[in-house]
Amino acid sequence: MTYLFRKIILLFTAVFIITACSNLSLLESRQKKLQQRKDFNAYLALKYLTYAQHEQENYNWERADYFAKKGVLAATNKKVFPEVPEKWTMKFAFKNVNIDEMVTGRKRLSMVLIREESRNSFPAISANLQFLYDCWLNEESKYAIYNQIAKCKDKFYEVLDYLEGELLTLEEYEILANEAEANKKQNTIGVGFIKDDFNYNIYFDFNSYKLNEKAIKSIVSLLNFLETLDGNYIVYLEGHADRVGKKLYNDILARKRMLTIRNKLIKNGIPQTNIKISSFGEKKPKIITKNNTKESLNRRVTIKVEKENADGFSPIPLPLPR
Repeated sequence: MTYLFRKIILLFTAVFIITACSNLSLLESRQKKLQQRKDFNAYLALKYLTYAQHEQENYNWERADYFAKKGVLAATNKKVFPEVPEKWTMKFAFKNVNIDEMVTGRKRLSMVLIREESRNSFPAISANLQFLYDCWLNEESKYAIYNQIAKCKDKFYEVLDYLEGELLTLEEYEILANEAEANKKQNTIGVGFIKDDFNYNIYFDFNSYKLNEKAIKSIVSLLNFLETLDGNYIVYLEGHADRVGKKLYNDILARKRMLTIRNKLIKNGIPQTNIKISSFGEKKPKIITKNNTKESLNRRVTIKVEKENADGFSPIPLPLPR
């Protein structure tokens, strides 16, 4: 009887391994075509493929099959949802896992993925974000060491923060673009929200969004100044680029410059709610040039601070170079 029972167990195990391998093999057979695609589902399928291979190498046949199936669905453009923490409760039964944190993380993830801009403008990053969340839950459910869990969890939050910031930038840029168009129809002067009398700039090196030594000193001066302010204030940031290179590249470069300043301010204690952001690429040059002309004065982030008073918010001078 014992011998027969062992035979049955071995048979079922063999069938399960073959099934798992077939799902993984199917996904592997589509790898080259997936690598040629540049859409969200293709990137997601490739992430699940790599992870399923990892699980198989570690003899986690069930998990390998599970994530291979998700990869096949994504490869065929089927809807693939992030894991639901409540459905993993039994897997977490013998571990001290913070389910509430996972639920909150999934809500934030869903708010990002539900927006078309996340999949269309940032397909690879969005796909990686969903995968990292699933990886986090999967690793938490195993007797994995902390580093294996943190590798997925910490990276998930890092990518989530970045993508939320990028989507916020796109949203505010669209609002400002609409306002600028409305101002144009009303024959008002200027584009955007920064008045010429209160333009202060932090300049960047060519083809760079990293802070040079002079820019760092300007930010320190700005932070010291903001510490002296009482009451409510708003910091306005605009990203700009010169006309060297493609327009789309300069749009991205200008936005990255603006985000560099914004992130620096936030890390030094300025609330994100006090910062209003926009980016104009090469559309608002300080010095008008021909195309593909380097101009250091156009590689900048323009800053304005408005302080609340009895009449609302009014711009104030800053200790920064014009």
